Amino acid sequence: MPTTLTLTDRLHALARDAAGHGGEPDVLADRPDGTVVGLADVVAKAHPPTTSTGERELAVRLAVAAHPRLRGILLPP
Repeated sequence: MPTTLTLTDRLHALARDAAGHGGEPDVLADRPDGTVVGLADVVAKAHPPTTSTGERELAVRLAVAAHPRLRGILLPP
């Protein structure tokens, strides 16, 4: 039987990978407008698929998160 990971499970996995250890992430927020988990100094956030952010705004957010000067501050996409 295949197992489907929940969004929170996927965020936990991302936080563990980024933190470099297998601790248990904390759910910092689980609301209709987004889910946030944290582990040590790593935070992972997901918005719902119905978020009305336009493509340009999303591209700007992703570019900022991926900027080399912010490595270690923001988790890149």
